[in-house]
Amino acid sequence: MGGVRVQWVTPQSGVPPENAGRVLVNLHGGAFVGGAEYCGLVESLPLSHVGGFRICVVDYRQGWEHRFPAASEDVAAVVGELQRTYQPASIGVFGYSAGGMLTAQGVPWLLTKGIALPGALAICSAGAGGTGDSSYLANVAMGSPPAATGGDDSRAALGSLTAPASFGYAEGVDPTNPLFAPIHSADVMAQFPPTLVLTGTRSFDQSGALLTHRALLAAGATAELHAWEGMWHCFPYNHRMPEAKDAFGTLAGFFDRHLA
Repeated sequence: MGGVRVQWVTPQSGVPPENAGRVLVNLHGGAFVGGAEYCGLVESLPLSHVGGFRICVVDYRQGWEHRFPAASEDVAAVVGELQRTYQPASIGVFGYSAGGMLTAQGVPWLLTKGIALPGALAICSAGAGGTGDSSYLANVAMGSPPAATGGDDSRAALGSLTAPASFGYAEGVDPTNPLFAPIHSADVMAQFPPTLVLTGTRSFDQSGALLTHRALLAAGATAELHAWEGMWHCFPYNHRMPEAKDAFGTLAGFFDRHLA
């Protein structure tokens, strides 16, 4: 699709008439180094079943071989190609972890390329940039000792985001670049379509999710925050849990309300 490898997920019972003109795009998790074959299916199969959506799972380029903004370019290629068939307002984009970050990164990238934005987004187990207490406290909550940083732990954790990464997909990237972390631009955040932010109270991504939700509201965008008690990073991957089923229903309902 647009020169990018994709997989398609379709409800076993078929796409219901009300979703015939709609499509979701999944950007899989995997820390920008893995997850292409399976994380996308773990994220998409339950949502397709619950919501009755056809889902395009994008195998975007990752590290170590590739560097930012390769994945954003792939998102733009797929979304642009889908707009030949679907109205932009009928396209939804969602992702978990790295894919959640990429969902946010896709907004400024699409804007720079003059491609219409999707009708709705879901940033799951991630944020549009920024971190805070949860990166420290989640280790404690899950029974692991916090990382030894020396001195003020919270400042050390925040300070790690002030310098470019030295390796991986984000090597050499300015972490305050709005194309990489849209939260640093109120103008970009104001242009986000309706956005759902998903997290858990024991997840290291919670602070980023909270900051993203507040930034979206402050910029005048439409945003919902959904946090599950006691849940960890990407908890819906454990799809049989009641909390995971609740999350799938929440995502499906959100896209149903906001997609044309």
